[in-house]
Amino acid sequence: MNAAARSGDDLFIGQEVVTFLPLDGTNRARLWTGLGGKLDRRFDSCFLLTDATFKLLPGGRLQRSLKTSRTFKANGISGDLARSLRKECIAARPATNVFQFPMTAGEVPAPREVR
Repeated sequence: MNAAARSGDDLFIGQEVVTFLPLDGTNRARLWTGLGGKLDRRFDSCFLLTDATFKLLPGGRLQRSLKTSRTFKANGISGDLARSLRKECIAARPATNVFQFPMTAGEVPAPREVR
């Protein structure tokens, strides 16, 4: 299950929240909840799209990998302003986090970087 929240007009951020639930239908406890993909749009020129992929690891762990792609289009913006906006349109570095899975009751998922 996932939910997405959005805000802004010229500056737009859409953030996905992901929840893993058991499929057997008898247990309603959530297994894990945290951030997923994200869309960041700035002045209709800079688009940063973050894809989240998940993988179950041995030992009851969940791996989340985040990769951001960047697209910049001047869309009729003048040279100096377009150059300035392009410099600020920076994609985040890829990141990998590992979480305990399933979460313990009341746990707030804190990412831990994997090297």
